[in-house]
Amino acid sequence: MVRKEQSVPHTKGHLDLVLQDVRKKYGDQALMTGEEFLKKNPRRYISTGCFAIDAALGGGIPVGVISEIFGSPGSGKTTLACHVVANSLKRDQDAVAFYLLTEGDYPYEAVSLFGIPQDRFYVILQREHGERTLGVLFDTLNKMRPHLECGDLKLGALVFDSVAGLLPSQDIEGIEKDGFDKQSIGTHARLMSTMLRRFGGSGLFRYSPVIFLNQTRNVVSTVPLPPDSTGGNAVKFWSKLRMKLQTSSSRKVLARDIRAMAAIPGIHVPAEDKVQVGHEVDLEISKNNTGFGFPGARTTYRVIYGYGYDNYTSVLNEAIASGLVRLSGNTCSWRDVRVVGRNNFLAQLVSMDRWNELEQEVRQLIFHKQGPVQLVSLKRDGEDISSAQEGLEELTDPAAATDDEGDISAALGDILAEEFQSIITPDGI
Repeated sequence: MVRKEQSVPHTKGHLDLVLQDVRKKYGDQALMTGEEFLKKNPRRYISTGCFAIDAALGGGIPVGVISEIFGSPGSGKTTLACHVVANSLKRDQDAVAFYLLTEGDYPYEAVSLFGIPQDRFYVILQREHGERTLGVLFDTLNKMRPHLECGDLKLGALVFDSVAGLLPSQDIEGIEKDGFDKQSIGTHARLMSTMLRRFGGSGLFRYSPVIFLNQTRNVVSTVPLPPDSTGGNAVKFWSKLRMKLQTSSSRKVLARDIRAMAAIPGIHVPAEDKVQVGHEVDLEISKNNTGFGFPGARTTYRVIYGYGYDNYTSVLNEAIASGLVRLSGNTCSWRDVRVVGRNNFLAQLVSMDRWNELEQEVRQLIFHKQGPVQLVSLKRDGEDISSAQEGLEELTDPAAATDDEGDISAALGDILAEEFQSIITPDGI
């Protein structure tokens, strides 16, 4: 006769006893609910200082994950990273930042222009080889961990400049043994894979935004030769956000293009019209697992030499694309202001001290109270993404939900409103 086993009810009390024993043995943070995790690790963003980039990313550079910035030479990768460092240190006056310098070129101009406090900006120079350099950073962060956990120390940002500059010890040993004739295969990729497992797996990256600056190389095994970032596939997998920056010598911003903006504080316009004062940069988001930005989205922005990002033009372009500013021929109209020419319209609002009003309306449109909405002018692989925007608005609109989903949608709207309230007026430089 088979004895029938007595079923044990799965009650909440039994589960609490199990969780209590596990947390007593392994610690409180070893096992937690999603609600507890979000309270301890809320999603936070650091503004890049560029309106177009913040809007495309859904708020800025995320905190606690790896972001990879790669692209063509001179496209502004170091400028973007230094902007994030400056904003992170400006946001928290007690925070420190680490800049791992492997290419040997200290960003003198960016540090000075963006006002990075150098007494809280620590530079780690490359040692004999990449393993020794990463060991300096690993030991520093590991010894800081108890103080970071209790809040005695705060980490503003961590920048690797660059991944391609890390020199594996096996390459040095190979050069000493065989000279430059024999090439080592996969040493750099293995170095990055090991480093990411040790740093990322141990949780040392969760205290600040981690930015990997990277170069591009042509893949010789395929035709045509597509550019790809260095460091192997480990960098691509560990990076939750990947941005590709592209520019060229033909993407110039001349003095005549910003002549009407001469009245804006900080912008110097030369007398000669054909003098180059900046360049345009195309940004493509090839991967985004952190926010509401769409992978494949593209945007364009200007960089003015000696000034930084041209947020004025980015805001105006979005205001026209969204319909806040009506463009009839070459005439821009907004409320009671009607001026011929975009730059003249921009200069007129600045002189009237009304530019902040228009910028606030644009930010409210993009980062409204129910969550962020993508730029109207953004495209994904050349296609309009308005349908995705409508889906996001329907998701966060309690009125659009059914009776059963109303409470869930309302709660989601409240969470998004609280989380992105600071993005409406981000701190920029």
